[in-house]
Amino acid sequence: MLKAVICGMEHSGTTLLSDLLRQSGTLESGFECGVLMTDSPREFPELDPFYGFMEEGWSISKKDLVECCNTDSFDEFYKRLKAASAITPESMELFDKTPRYVAELTKVMQNTDAPILLIHKDPRAAVFSDYKRAGGKGFDKWFDKYSRGKRRYMRRCYAGYEAGKANPSRVHSIALEDLCFASRDTCEGIFKHIGLKFDLTYLLLENLRYKNTRAKFVSADIVLEYRKGFSKSDLKRIETDFAEFDDWFYD
Repeated sequence: MLKAVICGMEHSGTTLLSDLLRQSGTLESGFECGVLMTDSPREFPELDPFYGFMEEGWSISKKDLVECCNTDSFDEFYKRLKAASAITPESMELFDKTPRYVAELTKVMQNTDAPILLIHKDPRAAVFSDYKRAGGKGFDKWFDKYSRGKRRYMRRCYAGYEAGKANPSRVHSIALEDLCFASRDTCEGIFKHIGLKFDLTYLLLENLRYKNTRAKFVSADIVLEYRKGFSKSDLKRIETDFAEFDDWFYD
């Protein structure tokens, strides 16, 4: 049985949230999955690029992965995945961290009864993350090419967020800023939603599986960098172009 689902727009804190869940010592997951975006696990081999990530991301053989998909039941898929993956001991329960689920959240909710954790961050911080990855030079020219496509994708993610808000018993939404600035209360809410008790030591982030987490503790740097990295005119452009995602702005 799947214990939890983590989703949220890419680079919004899904890996950090995964690392927090792992601190319990009872939960484990591969890097990403994606099967819940299909109508049946039998369709998963056709879902690129997610199916192609599974062998390395879950330490599973191609033969075992094929067998995992040979069912119409998502519960059975995860049962087989847990048994076949080298990273999920019998003593641990499985969670599925796939950022893209946020853009397909209605389907995800239809495919699993597992509690869902949806993390998001300020659009200005999201744009800054993308800008840095693009080289961090020539903001205006870069933004002219970037903003339309980003808004289009963010609308899909925001629609998922709104669907989650309408189903609070199923979906627990978390602002990355709250996770950084009010860590204890936010983490207690996260763990309560998935039926576990939070311990303060989890914030030390020991034994990280992946390098994506920036530090071995929850840091405010990850949500405030944009305030120094962008000029006032840069921020004004972002605030204007992304104003429709008003719930995600954090001030």
